[in-house]
Amino acid sequence: MMHELASRSSQEKISSEIFLSFEGYQYRIVSFASGVIQIFTETRELFLQKGGEYRVHDSLVRLAKGIREEKGGFFEIDPWFGAVRNSRVYPLLPLGPGTNHINEVLSMRIISDGIENPNLEHECVAKKAGLLGRWRQEFNKFNSHLRQFAALSLPFQ
Repeated sequence: MMHELASRSSQEKISSEIFLSFEGYQYRIVSFASGVIQIFTETRELFLQKGGEYRVHDSLVRLAKGIREEKGGFFEIDPWFGAVRNSRVYPLLPLGPGTNHINEVLSMRIISDGIENPNLEHECVAKKAGLLGRWRQEFNKFNSHLRQFAALSLPFQ
């Protein structure tokens, strides 16, 4: 059920974990020793019984923004999905009909200030995939409190 983690997250040491109900959905909030906070929804099967994916997507974003306001940091923007991983709502890369996995959970990652920024690598991947414009829009939408990311970009080879 909510025990599923993204493959990279499952390798990290968990420093704390809480479960909470927010806007009618169940969430798992995991703080990793690395300084990352990841918020997970319940499985797609469960949240679709309570409403549509748009509702849980928007609820997850509101919850994550509230946590980020309190804890600081910035959102990690995946080069394929954007800020909300596994979401079918606003992915950067259009997904086909065969990609709906009933046991998937949606998640968002908040990266603490002062640790290595994974978005630099994600920006490079998005550029190579032809998604750079959409990726930068997503980055600026979710990390508007930071300076324009384009100024931080690494030169591309």
